[in-house]
Amino acid sequence: MEQKMIDLSEVSYREILDCIVDASLGRLSPYFQEYARHEIASLANADGELPQAAVILQDVLEQLLNEIPQISDEE
Repeated sequence: MEQKMIDLSEVSYREILDCIVDASLGRLSPYFQEYARHEIASLANADGELPQAAVILQDVLEQLLNEIPQISDEE
């Protein structure tokens, strides 16, 4: 059986998308807000430039965080 290599960028995108869904529901705690931002930043290439898909996710995440109140870490 051939084993397929995991594409780490796909894992990051999937986790970022999960965070975006939670943010759209107001359920993204400050810890996971920073986690999502870190995951987005980790997708940058050697020049520090983000792929277009990551830029779009970053914009969507920040828009949601600015428009929808989120839970706190204490809740």
